[in-house]
Amino acid sequence: MVGMMALLWGGGDFGRGAEEIETDVCVYGGTSGGVSAAVQAARLGKRVVLIEPGAHLGGMTSGGLSAVDIGDPRSVGGIAREYFTRLVARYGKTLEWNRPFESKKGGPATGGAYSIEPHVAEEVFREMVKEAGVTMRFGSPLASVEKKGPAIVGLITREGTVVRARVYLDTTYEGDLMAAAGVGYTLMREGNAKYGEQYNGIHYTDKYLPRTGHLMPGENGRVKGGQGAWDRDFPLD
Repeated sequence: MVGMMALLWGGGDFGRGAEEIETDVCVYGGTSGGVSAAVQAARLGKRVVLIEPGAHLGGMTSGGLSAVDIGDPRSVGGIAREYFTRLVARYGKTLEWNRPFESKKGGPATGGAYSIEPHVAEEVFREMVKEAGVTMRFGSPLASVEKKGPAIVGLITREGTVVRARVYLDTTYEGDLMAAAGVGYTLMREGNAKYGEQYNGIHYTDKYLPRTGHLMPGENGRVKGGQGAWDRDFPLD
């Protein structure tokens, strides 16, 4: 791993001085997706630095949103499956993957994998990145990026640390690194005509949706303009 850095946990790495770090993969955002990406890259033999702006690891998954909307076990695989299996083992149980998770009247799935305490979930994420040899950096919000042509060649944190990597992964919820790099993006979804998507915006009938599952009368899948309902972050500093 990166020789100049120690593996740091908790808040001990807050307020560190500026430094320059060279690595193979830089993952920005300690969400569950960020943990999965960092762990997999490290297991493939890459040097990985995972940078989290705050002090929490695991994002919403370890922040209290433990239930899954439907919970079909066929949709859970790879590192996500490993996470749930490790999680249940913490409670001295065995997760049975050969049967559907319980879901009453289309509500959230229930069972040992989902009835969890957030701090236990975060412990599992921290355990996984530590075992994989991922270098963690907490309390390091993104300030700017350095680019050469269209490519990022440096991620600069607010305290002045520069991370130089061959690959940068944005695993934040809002696309902070993507926006800082000037990558084009779309909020909400595109209309059907944008890419010729025939089924965009249509939800087919299933037991978890209303009676028809189709568009309401008069709707045609076009974007009407303006922003819809979604979570928004407001800067506090």
